[in-house]
Amino acid sequence: MNNRASLESCVFLFTITMVIITSLNANGLRNMIKIERTIELCKSDILCLQETHWDNELVETLGKIWKGPIFIDNGSAKACGVAILVRERSVSGVKQTFCGGNGRVIAIEFVHNKNTYKLINIYAPNVEELRKVFFEDLEVLCTGDCMMVGDYNVKLSRLDYSNNVKYRYDGSRNFLKSMMAEHKMVDVWREENAERKVFSRRQVVMGTLRQSRIDLVLVKENIVSQIKEVKYTFTTLSDHAILSLRLRDACIRNVGGGMWCLNNSLLREDSYKEMIAKCIKEEMENRLNKDNICIWWENLKEKVKKKSIYYAKQLNFRMDQVEKEIQNKLNEEAGKADKDGNYNIQNYMNLRRQLKVFEKNKCDGAIVRSRVQYAVEGERCTAYFLNLEKNKQENNYINELQNENGEKVNDLVSILNTVEGFYKNLYKKGNTEKVCIDEVLSGVDARISADEQDMCDRGITVEEIQIAIKNAKNNKSPGSDGLSSEFYKEFADVLAPILLMVYQSMEEGQMVPESMATGVITILFKNRGSRLELGNYRPISLLNSDYKILTRVLAYRIKKVMGGIISPTQAYSVEGRDIADIIGTVRDVVRHMKEQSGIVLSIDLNKAFDRVEHEFLFRTMKEFGFGDRIVSWIRLLYKEAKSRVKCNGLMTDTFALERSVRQGCPLKALLYSMSIEPFAVLIKKDSNIKGIQIPGEKINIIQQYADDMTITVENMDSINIIMKHMGTYGRAAGAKVNIEKSELMCIGQEGDRVDSMIAFRVVDCIKVLGVNKGPNEKEARDITWTGVINKIKHTLNAWKQRKLKLKGKVIVVNFLLLSKCVYVLGALDLPVWVLSELNQLTSNFLWDGKGVRISHKTLIAGYSEGGLKLVDIDTKRKALRVKTVKKYLHDVNDYGWKQFFKMYVQMAGRCGENSLLMVLKEPMYEKVPFFYQEVFRAWGEFLPNISYNCSNVTEVMNKPVFLNPIIQHNNKML
Repeated sequence: MNNRASLESCVFLFTITMVIITSLNANGLRNMIKIERTIELCKSDILCLQETHWDNELVETLGKIWKGPIFIDNGSAKACGVAILVRERSVSGVKQTFCGGNGRVIAIEFVHNKNTYKLINIYAPNVEELRKVFFEDLEVLCTGDCMMVGDYNVKLSRLDYSNNVKYRYDGSRNFLKSMMAEHKMVDVWREENAERKVFSRRQVVMGTLRQSRIDLVLVKENIVSQIKEVKYTFTTLSDHAILSLRLRDACIRNVGGGMWCLNNSLLREDSYKEMIAKCIKEEMENRLNKDNICIWWENLKEKVKKKSIYYAKQLNFRMDQVEKEIQNKLNEEAGKADKDGNYNIQNYMNLRRQLKVFEKNKCDGAIVRSRVQYAVEGERCTAYFLNLEKNKQENNYINELQNENGEKVNDLVSILNTVEGFYKNLYKKGNTEKVCIDEVLSGVDARISADEQDMCDRGITVEEIQIAIKNAKNNKSPGSDGLSSEFYKEFADVLAPILLMVYQSMEEGQMVPESMATGVITILFKNRGSRLELGNYRPISLLNSDYKILTRVLAYRIKKVMGGIISPTQAYSVEGRDIADIIGTVRDVVRHMKEQSGIVLSIDLNKAFDRVEHEFLFRTMKEFGFGDRIVSWIRLLYKEAKSRVKCNGLMTDTFALERSVRQGCPLKALLYSMSIEPFAVLIKKDSNIKGIQIPGEKINIIQQYADDMTITVENMDSINIIMKHMGTYGRAAGAKVNIEKSELMCIGQEGDRVDSMIAFRVVDCIKVLGVNKGPNEKEARDITWTGVINKIKHTLNAWKQRKLKLKGKVIVVNFLLLSKCVYVLGALDLPVWVLSELNQLTSNFLWDGKGVRISHKTLIAGYSEGGLKLVDIDTKRKALRVKTVKKYLHDVNDYGWKQFFKMYVQMAGRCGENSLLMVLKEPMYEKVPFFYQEVFRAWGEFLPNISYNCSNVTEVMNKPVFLNPIIQHNNKML
């Protein structure tokens, strides 16, 4: 396998690196924003912190930001606390060797360049007597290749004091010096700066600036030569400076430089926008000399990239100069304060404020760009603010993999070859059989109309491109050209006509520009299974914005016709359909099966989206009635489709995508739903498959959401026939069942007749799209809600560390808490104990468990009424139940749950669908399932607030007289 490109990239990557160790007394570090800025400013591989004031809950939250081991010796929320944070894979063999238990000392060992080092992080007491005892206790740790960093709270010489501080006798100083002599340890900074006067703490006391050097790094004499660049850097994070050093490293690590992407903050620079606009205009004027629009477009993007890189470098240089200037002035003022006993502190304080603003802007920009931390700008509802619980894996360096022969490989070239081979094989065209394709598609009879075909086939317009640009999501990683959706939005007016020319040229020449055709796959470990197996990594495809704008235009057209060709048993990608329709139907069918017995089979497809065969997909589109032009577009985009994998910062060679629906593409969901629909049609039309008879003389066999399929049939014979059809479908479309992850559940007597040789795992309770279903409906429901509550507890505990204001907490509750329960709330009833638990969790989070200060009624009110728009869970439940009735009455799709609801409506009101015009009393519907009891109850509250007209006498006569809020006597219903 050729890895020429990868090896060429490696030439400049095989470099000598060093491990950066930093130490900082943070003066309290409970605020997550301050933690994020500290991490950004320290830029270290090993970060030693003093005065953290952490607790275990905060450390758990920190684990979502810092990738690597965290060692702690917590003090209290108001004092002490030391920690060592080791960046993932920066060193090896990391382990804790000592923890003092009082928040003042922690020690670790680590291996670097085959040498074992001991690192001790200390925070010495302020009181002299206690400090001396503390140093005495440290002696036993001073063994091996030892480095001791931290806040010693003692000055070793007169040079470590400013002139306005008296040099007094200190017994702890004398002991520390004797300990250093006995254990052959030296103050590394002082060794290199024998006569310099530099301080590590600047403290303003009563209008006077007092300075000292109390933050030290003491190391064994035999490793002094390995310590480089010991320095102090003041920031506004603390009155202590950051102490940093570099531990020499002679080993080589193979890490690539990654992929360029536009820094979107440049789009806020007027001079940058003027430069790019001028570049585009000049290229447009020269376009007449270019025959191939696609090549011209590729060249234009390359020029934009080069200009953007140059501009960013210049901007960073100017910012660095400004920062250095402020730092130099600050140091000058500190020097004046040391020499002048009557120094006016005002200039120093003004410069410190300037530096604080500069650091905030610099750190926050880096935090957002890295997508490792999650910034909270004030308390606005940003994407990062609402995604703290996501465990992002920025550091995915792969040290070792298992190749196709089962052998472990750990050198860079072999790892790249293994990765490339795995995905090249995954996307390689399979052996499909024409006879199977014909059989699977023979039952497809749904067709789009002639008008719909014309709509899909018409030429692309500038207006469509502008809409596609406008609707593109922000903060998404761009493709190989590095140009973000925000870039296209900023220059939409000029770029939309250009893109139209590019797309027209593509269609006429039947070719796709190289960068548009080539996607980049990044792989993330799923946090389950072995890291050695590539199957346990999730591929994420990064596609260029110009490609996604084109496919979004095509997707908008196809989306309009999906409802006519995809049956109601599939909810994925069809407008107006909801995952709750699928879960709700399965819920009702499983309950109904207790009366007649049967089998439920949950089928999991292996790499479902990646295995779709292109020829089958194109044939399917033609069967659904799509015209030549739209199919030709899809053929063109997939014929030219290529990818390469980004691994350890390097790119594999490109390889063709001979099958799959492309991940990250706006067309993905639509194309997949079309490709799986023929299988559903195939089994529905087989009269030998005995589905479950449901009310309305309907038969339920399959419910689908994307590749998640839930089969409900009477017997094992039907299961065997379905699996036979699945085999045929697999040979036609490339699908393959994942036997290990598929589950089978028997209800009633059918369990006694299950074949003992069945390959599927037989379970008592089956999970359908994250919701448990089983013969014991209440038990399955409670298992699901318990899982939801546990997730919410975990999320809220993490957010408690943010110390948010009330408005920020409301945002967290509205978006994070509800996102975890609304999904389930749409398909399951909400027991009293769950509602009570959710309300209690919300209250404790909002008020820190200290009692309610503002009434719930006030909080859920709008801003104009003095509220904060807190979402009320019970009101949300009622809204979802009213939505159920609305869907029943007005949605044309014949969902399975509708047949059950129709039966329950008649059972409760005895007036057919007109029963929904009655405010039913609870005894009338007490025998229907709990979910539908909630529907009737919510609808009863809602009904008096709506009005309707009757167009003729017949309609009037058919309306119920009793319990009808329209018909009243003495302002009361009859």
